[in-house]
Amino acid sequence: MTKSPEEHYNEELATIMAIPDDKHAHLNMPPEVAMQEGKRVAALSVKYKSELSETEIDPALLDSVEARAEAYAYSVAACDIYQSAGPALKEKYQEAKRKAYALRTKLLKSLEYLFRQDPNTLERIAVIRSGKGDGDLHKDMLSCHKLCKEKEEFLAATNFDMALAQQAVALWEEMAHLDSEADINPERVNEAKRICAKAWTYLHEALDEIYAAGRYRFMDEPEVEELFYRDYIQELRKRSAKNNTAEEASVTP
Repeated sequence: MTKSPEEHYNEELATIMAIPDDKHAHLNMPPEVAMQEGKRVAALSVKYKSELSETEIDPALLDSVEARAEAYAYSVAACDIYQSAGPALKEKYQEAKRKAYALRTKLLKSLEYLFRQDPNTLERIAVIRSGKGDGDLHKDMLSCHKLCKEKEEFLAATNFDMALAQQAVALWEEMAHLDSEADINPERVNEAKRICAKAWTYLHEALDEIYAAGRYRFMDEPEVEELFYRDYIQELRKRSAKNNTAEEASVTP
């Protein structure tokens, strides 16, 4: 059965993570191009496996290049998800925070009035009101909810809307969830980038060896040998040569 990129990723992750942080291979092309390069070489390793096996290449590289390519592709996709989700999640978090501040103000004003004859409860409300900034906002939502639930019988005899207390705990849960996401916690994005760099290093090892073996094996067959050069680098060289030719033509008398 064909494995999914995620299955390849999970199987290769321990090996990928074992790569030292100071041994990352340089990525000299866009990630999406590197993904395609990995898949192309994986296909070459299947098509020309018998010929490549005649060289000194480690057979394990030929057998694992597809898994390495799929694992890298999955790591790139995961990294993209974290990064692209960032702005949208930040906006959701800001909106939840605005609602929480508005609800906090409404709850405290209502509770202060309703418990104006109850010094002990007013003292608890004052403690909640003393909370400062975003750091205390989560705690304030829970504290307001807890107070309302404890005084539910008293509040039921007033015009107080107990749904506000439920809104407080719902906003607390929403902010706690968003706060754990990659855009609020940059460490998750950084870790995804770190894994991606290691996955590329793991793939790069196989690519370099297979390219070298292919160029050696097919040195007398130029049409096949050409397949064992990086497409991206060759394209850059062609563009550079074309630009140089155009520049020379423009200054020719």
